[in-house]
Amino acid sequence: MTVRDTLFIDGEWRSPHSRVTIDVVSPSTEKVIGTVPDADDADVDSAVSAASAAFGGGTWRGLPISERARILELALQALEPKVADIADLVTA
Repeated sequence: MTVRDTLFIDGEWRSPHSRVTIDVVSPSTEKVIGTVPDADDADVDSAVSAASAAFGGGTWRGLPISERARILELALQALEPKVADIADLVTA
């Protein structure tokens, strides 16, 4: 079973304000396959503020297309070794 205890907000993994968790249930087996934090209002506000700041004043939209493509290629390279794990997770 996969257990996550942090939320990814503003480019970093953070402990949630709440200790409440949500069970992740496989639709094919109806068994619990993991748990994740249940973000509370403060967590959601932090995430929305970070997204709003990134959209409005972030550097991404000012980057040339060639630089965006380079960054996306690096992301792809980082994900490629994990393709089987990602496929298993999506399937579950």
